[in-house]
Amino acid sequence: MNDVTIQVNPIAAAVISVGQTSIAISVPQVAGPSISVAQQAISVSVEQIAAPQITVSSLGEKGLKGDAGTVETYIYPAGENLSSGRAVIKQAGKLYYYNPNDLTQAGKNIGITITSGLVNQNVSVRYSGSITDSAFAFDSDMPLFVGASGQIFSSVQNVSTIVQAGVSLSTNTLIINFQSPILKT
Repeated sequence: MNDVTIQVNPIAAAVISVGQTSIAISVPQVAGPSISVAQQAISVSVEQIAAPQITVSSLGEKGLKGDAGTVETYIYPAGENLSSGRAVIKQAGKLYYYNPNDLTQAGKNIGITITSGLVNQNVSVRYSGSITDSAFAFDSDMPLFVGASGQIFSSVQNVSTIVQAGVSLSTNTLIINFQSPILKT
């Protein structure tokens, strides 16, 4: 029996050689070629498949642009009157301003408020991502720190624990990136 050599290229063409005999096959779309060799006879069967058809009957209106990436925002009741753009902690299921002078709160800040609310009203807090607030007045591309009453500043304040809250992206936008608190001695 002669050796059988099959060469196939990606555009659905094949060359089949048995001894000195070669057969070239070219098919536009191929699925599952079946080749058998018996007593010097070559039998090739090729199944042709239809090209996929995609039909779009109609397109709806373009939707609103969503936030980029994953943004972690949660809603909790306020434990005290809260303003937006402040670092907060969650205690007993309610939000309170993070106090960098209270050592029992060190490392417990959970995020920055993106809405305001009175006591027991729901307030949204963002754990990560960016926040834009017209009340911010930062220099761009600077580290930001938590001061008294959870306020965010572009310089370290006179507090017991230094906590970096993130980095300013522009004068009124920050990227949240809380760092471990540093105890001032």
